[in-house]
Amino acid sequence: MACPAGSRGRAGSRIMRRMTHCDRDVPTAADAVARRLPRTSAPAAYHAVLLCALLLLGGCGLLSGGNAPIEDRNAPPPAPLATPAPAPLPPPGPEARLATILYGHFREWQGVPYRYGGTTKDGIDCSAFVRQTFSDRLGVELPRTVRGQAGRGRRVGRDELSMGDLLFFRTGRDSEHVGIYLQRGEFMHASRRRGVMISRLTNRYWRAKFVQARRVLDHSAGRGERAALDLNAGADAAIR
Repeated sequence: MACPAGSRGRAGSRIMRRMTHCDRDVPTAADAVARRLPRTSAPAAYHAVLLCALLLLGGCGLLSGGNAPIEDRNAPPPAPLATPAPAPLPPPGPEARLATILYGHFREWQGVPYRYGGTTKDGIDCSAFVRQTFSDRLGVELPRTVRGQAGRGRRVGRDELSMGDLLFFRTGRDSEHVGIYLQRGEFMHASRRRGVMISRLTNRYWRAKFVQARRVLDHSAGRGERAALDLNAGADAAIR
């Protein structure tokens, strides 16, 4: 027998209320945790405690049913990563060894006063300083005078200068001067005013007095106007 329309509507409403009530009665994990926690009069504090408990239990895998990894305290510590040994530095080239020789010789003679005709640390002139540097440090014999040294080696341009080249200047009508080129536009020489020192070729005075440069050391072949030039031996002598 069919039910009246009103009866069907009232029955449906009762069924929906029961379903809704059943959904609310289904306990959740959050409800289980909430029932175990002491309630507080402050809702904000209560919610904070509840959130921390949920996060803690979730991290341990209790809510999800997972198994959290347990650290083995007796396990040995991991071995440190092996650090590769640095690659050995390449041996210094001829330019580097020559720099050691020349700068070492300069430090030994720096500040020695100029004296025309002098050859010792009591006083030395420009050509004697050049001759002694090449003879004592490089095993190369050069003439004693500026003019004699200007006839040795081969002429090179100002833009081709290399360490050890001889630089010649005309400082007066009958005065000549010589120095040894180092690097970056610098040369060492025995100056009339300040003795053994390092000057810059770009200085206005020396730039105006410059005449020529000559090369008596052949860096590519390791030989100049001599039988041999042992740069290693010269470097050892400069260090001593």
